[in-house]
Amino acid sequence: MGWVQITAGIVVIAGALAGLELWRRRSALRRYPADGQQVRVDGVAMNVVVRGEGRPIVMLHGNYGDATDFSGKLRKRASADFKTVIIDRPGYGFSERPPEGLSLIGQAALVRGVVKHTGIARPLLVAHSWSGFLALAYALEHGNEIAGLVLLNPLCYVDDAARRTDPRGHAVYRASEAVSPMLRPLVGSRADRTNIRARFAPEPVPDTEATDPLLNAHRERPKHRRARAEDFAAAMRDAGPLAAHYPEITTPIVIVVGEEDRIASPQHHAYRLHNQVHHSRLVVIPNAGHMIPITRPDDVMAAIHQAWQLAHAQDSDTLRPTPPKMDAEFIKGD
Repeated sequence: MGWVQITAGIVVIAGALAGLELWRRRSALRRYPADGQQVRVDGVAMNVVVRGEGRPIVMLHGNYGDATDFSGKLRKRASADFKTVIIDRPGYGFSERPPEGLSLIGQAALVRGVVKHTGIARPLLVAHSWSGFLALAYALEHGNEIAGLVLLNPLCYVDDAARRTDPRGHAVYRASEAVSPMLRPLVGSRADRTNIRARFAPEPVPDTEATDPLLNAHRERPKHRRARAEDFAAAMRDAGPLAAHYPEITTPIVIVVGEEDRIASPQHHAYRLHNQVHHSRLVVIPNAGHMIPITRPDDVMAAIHQAWQLAHAQDSDTLRPTPPKMDAEFIKGD
């Protein structure tokens, strides 16, 4: 076989793979169209899903997901109890991303703009994984505007454990990025399956909308991968200085962790934050992994209700009238 035939064969195979990747992405869009409304904040179009009525909660997904991470049983229950606002973070799902990138504070400001646009006041922030960085930055900058935080397997600190979450750290992932996008169906799909298993381990990967391979093809668009890499870099750059101020957060914090989480090590993040912020509450779920919004919705809902109870108790204490000042003779007595 001559070089002409070999080259022609490579071109045909590459074209077929490119066509397969395009078909997967278009099929994902048909099966999972935009589920929400577009809100423009500082020129950036953000996709927002609003459901239910009552006290407001804002849900923020991690770096490998989008708003569908809160689909299924959790969204149904949250929407029944609260006004639930689920945001596709910048560059994920159906939200745009500024071309210049975002710092942690910048992304918190963008999310704050979405909150204000929806017209809700003092929401509870429910943040999963990487969004722990974001929620803590939000609380430090605008703590008086939120009722509290519910952090689900949060990433909070810059250390070796956090660096291992670098999306470019996996050898298969690096290979999928290095080759032509036309070859990604061969290399990238293996990386996707490996990442999904790691995020759910030690629990099995459930058969849900959020784990549909077709949806994950949509999540692996170049825009999504760029946002993921930029957010990782922003956290490594910005979180260190912010972490020194975590004890200054006065809003209620409920931290929920899967005891066997292999992505956001509880020892390096959740437990450390609980020890640093003494008024926080810690909930440990035995035998659970990283994706507790999907695998443990009942525990997540219990934590949300607990956070609201803490918020109401704090408000009641703040609003309690100051007792009248007593003079020295009354205090001393006879």
